[in-house]
Amino acid sequence: MNASELSKTDGPILNLASGVYFANAYEVNYFSGGSSEKYNQFMGPYMMHWFMINYCFDNGYDRYNFYGLSGDFTENSEDYGVYRFKRGFNVQIEELIGDFYKPIHKVKYWLFTTLDKLRKKLKK
Repeated sequence: MNASELSKTDGPILNLASGVYFANAYEVNYFSGGSSEKYNQFMGPYMMHWFMINYCFDNGYDRYNFYGLSGDFTENSEDYGVYRFKRGFNVQIEELIGDFYKPIHKVKYWLFTTLDKLRKKLKK
């Protein structure tokens, strides 16, 4: 479907992508985001990131931080598609300390991770 056909069924505004950002004195961090598979043909995430990169330039930020990759850049890695997407913006990858999990409620954390593993197995 093209945009004019979609506007008849979905309204005049198509929500292609959205993101959550945090800014500090020198950079804007892309924390999380998503897009509608229905509108993939319009490449909303590309437009959103391009807009935010230009926002950084226009507002004096030193950099735009795409925030996070696994560090495994092989084609078989789980997030290779994310790496490919980010690489399309001619990014410079910096390896930082990373993140970790510190369970505060160990039983709840165990229950969560166990159920998540089960969910992933059932999904296959």
